Parts: sequence; C-alpha cells; structure tokens
Amino acid sequence: MRDRNEILNNLFELMNKLAQDCGYHDDIGPQTRLFADLGYGSLDLVILGTAIQDYYQQPMAFSELMADLGEREIHDLSLSELVDFIAHELDPAEQTQKEMLDE
Repeated sequence: MRDRNEILNNLFELMNKLAQDCGYHDDIGPQTRLFADLGYGSLDLVILGTAIQDYYQQPMAFSELMADLGEREIHDLSLSELVDFIAHELDPAEQTQKEMLDE
C-alpha cells in the first residue's frame, strides 16, 4: 500500500497546480475542504478526479465518492478524506484486509 503521506504530498502538488490555474492562493492542508474552503463545485471535483487518475494512471471510483458525498449531511470532502479514498483505490485488497481486522 502506498504511504498516505506520499499520497497527500502528491495531492498537494496537484491541488496547488489547479489552485494556481483558478486563482486560489491560500495554504492548502489536510483539513482543507474542497467545497467550503476552496469553493469547488461538482465539476471542479470531476476535474480534480481526472487529474488524480491521470497522475496515478489508474481509473478510480469517483462516481461512488460523489454519490457518498450526496448522502452526507454536510456535502463536503477534506483532503485527508480524499487521501483515504485514493489509498483505497490504489490498493483495495489491502484496505479490505484492514477493514476486516478493524471489525
């Protein structure tokens, strides 16, 4: 499984590049929320999702992530939650084993 810090650093790089493109210049951290803090819309999350998939050269279940967001009381996603999602998508078998051990 990939290290979460490595994933977070990769995500920061992508976010900072995308943030420069859209004019957002504040610090981005693990607790930064995509919608409330960065002003993202659903299309922005699609663009970020595409950038992440391109970076890792692997398809990921972003439609399921979006559906999950729609069911939440607060429709937002922190970068640390996004890191968890990416880690799961990169190595779903290992994540499933961890979930089974946590039960």
